[in-house]
Amino acid sequence: MKFTSIRNKIKKKKIKFLSDQENSRNTTFLDCAVNVPGTLQVCGVEMASTKSDYNNDPSENYRRNVGRIRWDHNENENVPALEHMNTDQDDFHLPNQRRPSIDLSSPYYGKQKRQRPDDDDDKENDQMQRTKKIRMNSDIGLQVSLSLNNSDERKEELNDKNIWKKSRKIRREYFCNKLPTLVVTPVNGISFKSQTSVLKLFGQNGKNIKVHTFSTTWRTMYVHFDVKTSVERLQEIANSFNQLQQENMEEPKSSEPESEKKKPQRIMACSVFSANYAKFQKEKRSQDVKNPDINRFVLLKNVSLRESETEILETLKEQNLNVEKVERFKGLPMVKVLFSNSQDVRQVLQGGSIQIGFELASCEPFDQNRNRPKSHFRQCRKCFGLNHYAKECTKKQKCKYCGKVNHKSENCFHKRKQSKYKCILCHGKHPSDSILCPVIQKVRKDIGVNLSRKEKHIILKKEQKGNSNENKIGNNSNNIQILSKNKESKPTKKLEAPKLINSEPNGDGKNKKNEINKISKNQNQSQNRQQDNNQNNDANEISQLRKEIADLRSIVKQLSDSLQKLAPLLQTQKNEKGNISQKTSDMEFDQ
Repeated sequence: MKFTSIRNKIKKKKIKFLSDQENSRNTTFLDCAVNVPGTLQVCGVEMASTKSDYNNDPSENYRRNVGRIRWDHNENENVPALEHMNTDQDDFHLPNQRRPSIDLSSPYYGKQKRQRPDDDDDKENDQMQRTKKIRMNSDIGLQVSLSLNNSDERKEELNDKNIWKKSRKIRREYFCNKLPTLVVTPVNGISFKSQTSVLKLFGQNGKNIKVHTFSTTWRTMYVHFDVKTSVERLQEIANSFNQLQQENMEEPKSSEPESEKKKPQRIMACSVFSANYAKFQKEKRSQDVKNPDINRFVLLKNVSLRESETEILETLKEQNLNVEKVERFKGLPMVKVLFSNSQDVRQVLQGGSIQIGFELASCEPFDQNRNRPKSHFRQCRKCFGLNHYAKECTKKQKCKYCGKVNHKSENCFHKRKQSKYKCILCHGKHPSDSILCPVIQKVRKDIGVNLSRKEKHIILKKEQKGNSNENKIGNNSNNIQILSKNKESKPTKKLEAPKLINSEPNGDGKNKKNEINKISKNQNQSQNRQQDNNQNNDANEISQLRKEIADLRSIVKQLSDSLQKLAPLLQTQKNEKGNISQKTSDMEFDQ
């Protein structure tokens, strides 16, 4: 039946069928959904119920009526018409044809056109923006004034007691502006933290010292004297300090072997502090580098990598230049040369270049305090190999913690487990980019990239931990082995504590304490016995060794006595043989 097929299609939708002949049409309206057989379970639906309406209508009108759909709403509600729905002007839809999907759960509202703002609205917006800017500027002005007031208050608050709560930089500036100071550099600041160490350094001249501070790098020490000390007195203290340092460095240390001798350290220099101290030091350093009387190091550039240090030294000697040392930067076409005379340095720098091999090498004064930058050391962040970057890498991504290819180092599960670390370069228990890696340390040393203070501190900490663990293992090992000629000693075995027979696990707390005390006493007794046994064994072995040595000595004496007795007999035999040989020779001669 057509009626049933249409009814199933309009099920659960608030729709209305319209026809051209509404007056002659009998309709039914369902106000609520009720589970009644033969009825629709739809609220607010109006539909045709008799066959006569469908039979009387022609096919085209029927199809048109079925296709006309609209939203069933009250006239009072201001809901726009559905523009996408079918109207009388639209073409009809066949019953089997697929219609556009419509969401009737929410009403459709057409797009509203944007209206241009009036001139009055623009003026209001401009006024609002102006007021906002004025407020912002006023707030900023208040903040600036408050910050200035706070800074003034902070400066006023600084005292000799309160200054120690501030940073090192503020402390240094405060005392340098207030007290006459001396500057000592280069210094290992950690070794001069205490006041007694500074007083020992200056000796009798350190009586008027009040405070000492350090730079951010702990390389320069600022010694602040009493207010009454004059600049002339400070200059005298600085000169005496410099003389003492030079005398200490000139003293030869012949007692130390050549293997244990360290590299020559820089001499500590003392000078009077002034406001332009930093600029003055930079200018002085640049002058010292260019002065051949002070700096006898020369840097040769554009030297072939095939030229060895011995070949370079020979070529320089052929040119009548006195050279003490030649050092090459590995992997770079540069060589550092130390000349023995300042005249040779002047000669080389005036010429500007030297013929080494087939190429001309340019000459420059070498700054000994300047190290090669860390950027010369190249390590890939993709595969963590050396001598290339990640852009140039063709290998797979690897994890720096566990060394696997499955994941990145950011997503590694073993990031915080040092026991699971595995270096890609040396297979040690540390990350692949760590300074603890011996491969990285060796490469950096060969290239000439020195370690920073922080890196040195990390390596030193690791070494100290390793030494402490070794000492613990050595102290805990009780196996003593003493080898003798006749007897092979065996390692001592640890004695187990004897088990108590009358121990009851379900006893009271007092019984448990007594049991624990008994066990500890038994353990101590067993340890003491073990030590006594070890000592007795050692004494017995030593006595046996002494007896063996005494026996050997007696045997040696007997042999020496017997040899002394046999010596005259051997001599007589030799003499007799000699006489016989002479007689035979004379007989042959007579014949």
